Amino acid sequence: MNDLTYPSISILGSTGSVGQQALDVAIKNGIRVNCLSANDNVDLIERQARALCVRACAMANRDAAKELKRRLFGTNIEVYVGTYGICEMATQKYDSSEVVLNAI
Repeated sequence: MNDLTYPSISILGSTGSVGQQALDVAIKNGIRVNCLSANDNVDLIERQARALCVRACAMANRDAAKELKRRLFGTNIEVYVGTYGICEMATQKYDSSEVVLNAI
């Protein structure tokens, strides 16, 4: 049995190929995913956010962020907007051992 404690992770660019692979690795290893970001793929990031019960999402595209906010209304998932929002979300620490993977 392995005694390693894995940190939680935030994945910037979770809808791209590298981001999706990182999500697969995190899921297979039981790593908590706190935050996700994407450019404008609302359908995929919504599915990811709901499946992983993330704490926050960020969308670079403002219209996509507006749509994601509408779709996630009633959940506890915070939605950040634009490039500044991605940076702001990425600097939020949800626990002391969190890792931010930049796949943008």
